[in-house]
Amino acid sequence: MKLSLSQQYEILNILWQLEVELDIPQHREMQRLHYRLALIESHLRHDRPAECLANVHARIQQAAELDLELGRPQWACLSVLDAGADKENGEAA
Repeated sequence: MKLSLSQQYEILNILWQLEVELDIPQHREMQRLHYRLALIESHLRHDRPAECLANVHARIQQAAELDLELGRPQWACLSVLDAGADKENGEAA
């Protein structure tokens, strides 16, 4: 049975929380989970932009509390969101 993108996203978010709550979280695993979640969010952000952005923010904040620096996904910035809005309005990006 193949999982939908939303189901994969939900499972990866649970795995992220499990990792964060470990006594000694594995930074490499957290980086891998963040990367996978960001890939899925790049697709889901069109339908659920606030949720995806809030989740990215939470992960970056949680990682920072554990002395791990995570990068911000390329789509998670104002210029990318503005470009998407311009395309929806029929303007050139």
